[in-house]
Amino acid sequence: MRKTIHYRTPKIKKINLKSIFLSFFFKLFVIVSVGGIVYLIFFSSFFKIKNVIVEGNQEIKQEQIEELLNKTLENTILGSNLGSNLIFVPKEKIKKDIGNNFLIKNINIIKKWPNQLIIKIEERKPALIWIAKDKYFIDDDGFVLKKVDSEINLPTIIDKKQIEISEGQKIVSQEFVRFIKDLYKNLPLKTPYTIDSILIEEVTFDIEVRTQQGIVLYLTTQNSLESQINRLKASLEEIEKRGDRVIYYIDLRLKDKVFYK
Repeated sequence: MRKTIHYRTPKIKKINLKSIFLSFFFKLFVIVSVGGIVYLIFFSSFFKIKNVIVEGNQEIKQEQIEELLNKTLENTILGSNLGSNLIFVPKEKIKKDIGNNFLIKNINIIKKWPNQLIIKIEERKPALIWIAKDKYFIDDDGFVLKKVDSEINLPTIIDKKQIEISEGQKIVSQEFVRFIKDLYKNLPLKTPYTIDSILIEEVTFDIEVRTQQGIVLYLTTQNSLESQINRLKASLEEIEKRGDRVIYYIDLRLKDKVFYK
């Protein structure tokens, strides 16, 4: 008996023109969008820095910061064009370059989209005057700022050895600067003495305070200033009770003894 073979008529797949057009336009949209983004980022001037704002500067001029910024951006791996693009601006490199060229205590860089760069700086400010071969301003961290170019009423240290120093050099500690500032503030408030000048010689541990009353005080920065001033007050009261008086100096450098002459 013969078997009858049935052949199925193949189905003709209908072409969905709508789907083809949608797919084409979607791909076209993606390509155009990506191309637009690439152009916007890499080739247009939309993100190119157009305005630089420097805040907090007093001694340093804005033109100096801008000139240094332009050099930094020109020397980036991306070149001056992409280097000045706000997206690629190397904030840490800018901070480092500014810090290496100016006496800055703190610096913060903010990108304000789409094309503004804000540079906030905190300059180092004079805290002391240091007299060696020349007069220099010293800041709170003990760094040499610059030669004294104007008269400012600040605590003054005289280096008896006249050791040469230079701008940007750290010559004393923060603790030393704080000790001297507190001494200038508290000595005339708590004792009958006002400071004329302070001298150091080999080290900053021992200081020689010459007062306007003609008495020399010897103190040490290694002991508490408050305790030394308190001992000075107590010693002066005791000397007065005995009917004695100080003629030349009072030495407060030892914790448990006070010498005077």
